[in-house]
Amino acid sequence: MTRLASDADAQAVLSELRRLLDHDGPGSALAFLETLEGPKALVQQLRALGYSEAGERLRDRELLEQSIFCWRSLGPEQKSGVAYNLAVTEQALWELTAATDRVAAFEADRRHLHETRRLYEAIVADETAPSDSRVQAATNLGNSLDHGGRDVDALAAYDEALALRPDFGMAHGNRGLTLLGIVPFVAEHQPVLLHEAALELDAAIGASDEVRAVGGDRALADFKRHRSMIGGSEPETPKLPAGSPLSDPHLEWCRRHRLLLHPSLRCISDNTDPLDPVFFTGVVLGVSEDDQRRLRDLLDAFGALKQEYVSTRYLTWLAEDYASPIREQAAEVSAKVQFFDSLSYARWGVRTGLAVQAFAGAINLLDKVAGFVHLYLQTGRVRDCLFRAPVASWAALEREADG
Repeated sequence: MTRLASDADAQAVLSELRRLLDHDGPGSALAFLETLEGPKALVQQLRALGYSEAGERLRDRELLEQSIFCWRSLGPEQKSGVAYNLAVTEQALWELTAATDRVAAFEADRRHLHETRRLYEAIVADETAPSDSRVQAATNLGNSLDHGGRDVDALAAYDEALALRPDFGMAHGNRGLTLLGIVPFVAEHQPVLLHEAALELDAAIGASDEVRAVGGDRALADFKRHRSMIGGSEPETPKLPAGSPLSDPHLEWCRRHRLLLHPSLRCISDNTDPLDPVFFTGVVLGVSEDDQRRLRDLLDAFGALKQEYVSTRYLTWLAEDYASPIREQAAEVSAKVQFFDSLSYARWGVRTGLAVQAFAGAINLLDKVAGFVHLYLQTGRVRDCLFRAPVASWAALEREADG
């Protein structure tokens, strides 16, 4: 039996556990875990770590679930370290399913993905948690969002990590990779995003020792490989207009709250057209009548989504912003409507009603997005979506923009 009597003993056990995982295999590591004796919470924590790491290496769902059970028995909501490790294990369980069938993962195992993000968000928001835990949680949250296709949310999470620690190499590097993933979709704004991605990857490579310590040699090699794809030792800032307030109060409110469907808010001006350019450039389907009907249904559903989004956005502005043109008129109309005062501090009136409708519209929009995704997947014949082809280097893009 292996007796635990101090923190030093725990560190020694952890080192031995990882040595066994690396050299003797997960089986030996799991057998070693069963020999541990000592304070219940400490033994439980070490076993949780072992089950998690062995489960990832063996791709064993049962071990990962056993790890989650151990972490939860330690009270993760009160301890940021436990919460962080629980989030990592929840994420590993989600990725285990997603690696073989992503659709099935979203349908059957999305609770693990939601729990992962909830735990990371809670750690980031906990100002009493260790700074390193908050930074790593924000970065991992960004990774989870990026892998799920939520690029804008991922960038916001990386920004939060860098606000906590501006020199954190993994956040810089992963932010650069996310920007590169967006580049093929942004047409004339590619130079701006490539420039920003290059700077982020340079920052990550400049912190190579830390990147190796956190993400390993593979992460550093990945950052270097993607940086080489951009080219140039130190790209110049593209000559594009900086973001500035828009003259239209509604559009300025949208810009300020990052609600425009536009990839590069710094490039937006009153002359930008369109401001919500998200659309399909092309969808490849067959020529049969059924294929064409599916295509029309898909494009109509996408158009309906955009319509619902911009309408709900506009309604929210009317109800919320001080510059709303209906503010005074709504107050006058509300004053002529008699409401019973229940003394519950409820605020009845036209703009309150609009705000409620806007909130309901936003919730309905989320349902419609889910419906659109199912429609896309159920077509069964969609083979590809065509966007602007990526270009190998930032310099080539700038030449294209100039010419």
